[in-house]
Formats: sequence, C-alpha cells, structure tokens
Amino acid sequence: MFTRSDDKDRVSLSPQDNVPTAPASGNPAPPKRGGGLAQLNTEPDNLGATVISEDLTIIGNVRSKGKVTLDGTIQGDLHCASLVVSNKGEIIGGIVANEVVIHGRVVGSIYGNSVELLASADVHGDIFHRGVGIERGTKYDGTLKYLDDPISVATS
Repeated sequence: MFTRSDDKDRVSLSPQDNVPTAPASGNPAPPKRGGGLAQLNTEPDNLGATVISEDLTIIGNVRSKGKVTLDGTIQGDLHCASLVVSNKGEIIGGIVANEVVIHGRVVGSIYGNSVELLASADVHGDIFHRGVGIERGTKYDGTLKYLDDPISVATS
C-alpha cells in the first residue's frame, strides 16, 4: 500500500507491536501473528477498498482481492473484485473484475460480469461481459462480446 505523510507523522512499528485490524463489519478482529509481524486478515468480507490517487502512476500489473478505485494511472493489467475508474483515472492495459464502472480512460480489453461505461468514459478495447451498460455520450471503440463467465475466460 502506498501512503504519503510528513516525517513528523511517520510511525515505525517493531515486530513486538500489536497492530489491530478492523474488518468492514465494524467488529474488531485481533491481528494474525506470523513471522514476527502483525498480518492483515484477508478474508473476503474483511477486505478494504484500495484507492490509487491521482498523482500515482503504476507501471506493471496490479492484483487486489478487494475493491479498487483508480484516480491515477496504471500501465499494465489490473485484476480485482470490483473496479471504479474515476474521471481522472486511466488504465493502459487489460481489466479483469466482477464489477467494472468506468468514468475515465481505458485502453485495453475489459473482462467483467457487470461492466458500466458512463458518459465521461473513453474506452478503446473489447469488452467481454455478462451484462453491460453504456451511457449516452460515452466514447467507445471496440467490440462487445457476451460470455457466460468472462472471468474464467480471462484467467484461463
């Protein structure tokens, strides 16, 4: 995870520190211990959202088991459970996600069970979907292909 902070706000953790994690349900869960460091619980209902900020460019493939909101740029493929590409967001590469909502720019193929292109979207690539919605005003250049299970096709 990438974070920004001033030096005065920086916190260092030692292996002895007990770092609690709070799942999305709001019930605190004790941290899992292993290898001397506190580890996050990665059960699907405990995953948080990842936000890639506007000033961040990632060159390379990105994988997340949870939700991703993209305000920055990814030059590579993105695999996640759910994706929102904001008006400022851009992906130059493929997308594989159960749910995809595009407000920004995508150059590459999209594989998703549910794909939604909003009016501000600028998409250049093929979309393999189980359900798709395209709002009036969307810039879209590619082909649409219905698949019963687009995620399996993308990952095989």
